[in-house]
Amino acid sequence: MKKIIYYIDDEPDILSFASGYFGKRNFIVKTFQDGEVVLKAMQSETPDLVMTDFRREGLAGIEFLELLQDTRSKGAKIILVSGCVNQQLNNEVNHLVDGMLSKPLTLCDLLRITNHLAYNEDLV
Repeated sequence: MKKIIYYIDDEPDILSFASGYFGKRNFIVKTFQDGEVVLKAMQSETPDLVMTDFRREGLAGIEFLELLQDTRSKGAKIILVSGCVNQQLNNEVNHLVDGMLSKPLTLCDLLRITNHLAYNEDLV
């Protein structure tokens, strides 16, 4: 069964890349630029993974991560993607996410953490 990824970012090029990259790897990918739209979509569907940029326009950051906790309690894994990953951010959000990736992303890291959280594969 294909796993569902919700990918949230304010950059259309990143969303287009995520859709193609994960789609070729047997995931169903739904992309969003707006946190409010994501929350609305989650009322009728629980994704397996939610990958979200930390800083973007509108509903984002810690407030958005806190609102995702209901979906997380239903089994969704949350991956934070950010260009500002540091110890302070890690301390603030570690309890709200299942994984963190720092920009710029490497394809190897992206696929490794995605497969680990979606399919319980070992991190190598």
